Amino acid sequence: MVLFAVAYGFYLWRVVDPRLLYHGAGELSNFPVFYKGWSFFRPFFLYPGGLVEYAAAFLAQCLYHPWLGPLILTVHAVGTGLVLRSICARLHVPGKDFWAFLPAIGFLVTYHRYTYHFGTSLAFSVVLVFLWLYLLVLKTRRREVWFWVMSPLVYWTVAGGYVLFALVCVLEAVLYRSRWRLGLLYGCFAVLLVYTIGVVLVGDRALDAYTDHLPISWKILAYPERRSMIEAIWAVYLLLPILTLVFGMGQRITRLAPAGRVQEIEMQGSRPGRASHTRRAGARKRTASVASRGIRALATGGLTAVVAQWALLIGVAVVSVILSFQAERKAVFEVDYCACRREWDRVLSIADEYPRHPFIVHTATRALYHCRRLETDLFRYAQHPSLPMLGSREFIYEHWRRFDLYLDLGHVNHAECALVEALESVGERPLILQRLALVNMAQGDLATARVYLGALSRTLFEGGWARRYLEQLAADPNLSGDEEVQRLRALTPTKDTAGIHFSFPATLASLLEHNPANRMAFEYAMAVDLLLKRPGFVVENIGRLRDLDYPRIPPLYEQAILTYMLAERKDADLHGYRFTKVSVDQANRFVTTINRYAPDMELARRELAGDYGDTYLYYHAFGESGGQR
Repeated sequence: MVLFAVAYGFYLWRVVDPRLLYHGAGELSNFPVFYKGWSFFRPFFLYPGGLVEYAAAFLAQCLYHPWLGPLILTVHAVGTGLVLRSICARLHVPGKDFWAFLPAIGFLVTYHRYTYHFGTSLAFSVVLVFLWLYLLVLKTRRREVWFWVMSPLVYWTVAGGYVLFALVCVLEAVLYRSRWRLGLLYGCFAVLLVYTIGVVLVGDRALDAYTDHLPISWKILAYPERRSMIEAIWAVYLLLPILTLVFGMGQRITRLAPAGRVQEIEMQGSRPGRASHTRRAGARKRTASVASRGIRALATGGLTAVVAQWALLIGVAVVSVILSFQAERKAVFEVDYCACRREWDRVLSIADEYPRHPFIVHTATRALYHCRRLETDLFRYAQHPSLPMLGSREFIYEHWRRFDLYLDLGHVNHAECALVEALESVGERPLILQRLALVNMAQGDLATARVYLGALSRTLFEGGWARRYLEQLAADPNLSGDEEVQRLRALTPTKDTAGIHFSFPATLASLLEHNPANRMAFEYAMAVDLLLKRPGFVVENIGRLRDLDYPRIPPLYEQAILTYMLAERKDADLHGYRFTKVSVDQANRFVTTINRYAPDMELARRELAGDYGDTYLYYHAFGESGGQR
């Protein structure tokens, strides 16, 4: 078990990286909110399941740290396995060591898909602890009383998870103690208890009272992103009832078989005397001989059984890991995580592995700007006119992926709109609170900014940033010494069009109108013109290069100007710049190849893809990009 725990934690740390689950990338709407203080803690006492919800929310915050998150998840998985092993031992379930590892594998499958089911998993673990305590006191007098005593506590702690507790208790009473009436009484009591506390006293709907914290809850099944890999949690929840049912029936049949044989012998009768005594003595010897042979066989076959058991366990684990792991989904989470922390080189290295994923390409485009490569490497990835700003209808609800882009561009009003929408979708995540505080400070709404800073200061691990700004506001309410706030105030337009559905080209135009020195707005506007195949617009804006201190015309702009000159058959005003020989020779070779293969453009496309796949020339001619030299 120790070796398994070490391997499990190392795999979580190096491969899964639970920090990505904490970050969420705007896709985990059920990741819990957590604040320090009694005012946040107190309401969890007032409804069934609140205690386990609070514990899950607290532990989930620990995923923030690269080492603490894997440690918490490993302790949870291994602890659950140890409790399940003890329960299996008390229920005389064979292969208890094998079954003990299965919940950990089920949990790992959900982590692999970057879905949040930790609250439901923790409820299962708490139910196992209560079951272990119940089985522990079964040997005491008046043991049935413990079911009545423990049931209200279990239900108030784990809500619908109590159904699993009651089901196993019913199966244990019926199959292991042959007390059908007691099992029926347990079941009826459980149904009435849940209805009385959950529906009558608390006022929940019956559906919620019986299913909260179970994997069949509508709060999970009603949302597509929450349903992902919930089957693994179903399997974990069903494991113990199935084991109790199968091996309980097996032990019951085993107990009944010898009894039937004894009764048959008694009905046949036996003669008293020496012959009968001799037969009984011989039977005892034969029985002892069979038992000794069985012990010897078990001893000789024990090592083989252990090896086979571990081989099966490793096989199940490997197959589950391979089938559940989605490298592309991890890449999406990691790219967003790195972008929020401005780790641009890491963003681009991941994008090189997934050059056609729309969200990764969108983030890589922003990274290219910050690395001063947007005007040279825009077509390194599979671009589309809507990707730089996520402007098409299919991305209309991707608010999380836009707010940092708007902050970089300096449009705090649009950033605030996207942040509020993201807040409604995924809850009060610390990242959103931080950005909202920054937006309101840039807008001069210090009262609202203090509200967000106050909330952020009560988080477990990200309150330091908020406390520093609260101190700064107390010393300098205008924040005149804060570079980021002053940058946003200088860039954001004073004229704004409210609403969610706005024109992205108009947004860039308004930014440039307000501040012509906004280099990012200029490069994004030029990128949109390139992607829309509007080289004439590129030609019209060449004069801005002087204002922004470009030493030369960037390569992609040169290709667009040359394309315009070839198409329109006229010169362009370069505002004192000159074409480089490399760009002119490249354009001439491209046109020569096109003319050689005309009118078969497919052959030309294949010929040019290798050397020109990441150029504007290729994109303008064939409408695709993403090739690398």
